[in-house]
Amino acid sequence: MSVPVLSVAPRDLLRPLDVLQSVHDRQLDLCEWFIALSEGGDVAPVQAERAAILDYLSRELPLHAKDEDKGLFPLLRARCLAEDGVEAILAQLDWEHNEDKSLARELIKDLRAVPEQTGPTETTGSLFGNLHDFGDAQRRHVRWENAVLVPLARKRLQTDDLERLGRDMAKRRGIDWPEPASHLNLGWSSTQSRR
Repeated sequence: MSVPVLSVAPRDLLRPLDVLQSVHDRQLDLCEWFIALSEGGDVAPVQAERAAILDYLSRELPLHAKDEDKGLFPLLRARCLAEDGVEAILAQLDWEHNEDKSLARELIKDLRAVPEQTGPTETTGSLFGNLHDFGDAQRRHVRWENAVLVPLARKRLQTDDLERLGRDMAKRRGIDWPEPASHLNLGWSSTQSRR
């Protein structure tokens, strides 16, 4: 498997929850791949994709975390009802995001230390363990977000919230915000109002 950069077209950001879902789908694929690499015990595929994996861990993953932590989570806090239990949900996700950052730092350290030879070393043992731990933790985390967080966001966020989220995501990526045509159906439910 290769690790291409997930490209986001400006118009995609008109539907920011779909973009987050696409990122989650990609993360799940990468998690399965990381776990398979860890169980294979061969450092050669890791060496071949090291630059792309490092780019994902050090650039793409933190960008997605900011989309959630600084974009989505505050909007959910503002829109959700007490019965949604959003504070407990977001507290759990905040904790998991911190754990993810810690696991990613360890994995980055291991990837940078991977030797050029293909034989097992202390470094490769740590690498395979961290690949597995990161892949397993991320898989569990993303599945939970898909089952709980994304449906809650689709239920509670309003049109203005989604536009704000999309604009923030565009800004983080250095993308100009595409003004939606008023006649387009942006995938927002009829219960979501424009304030």
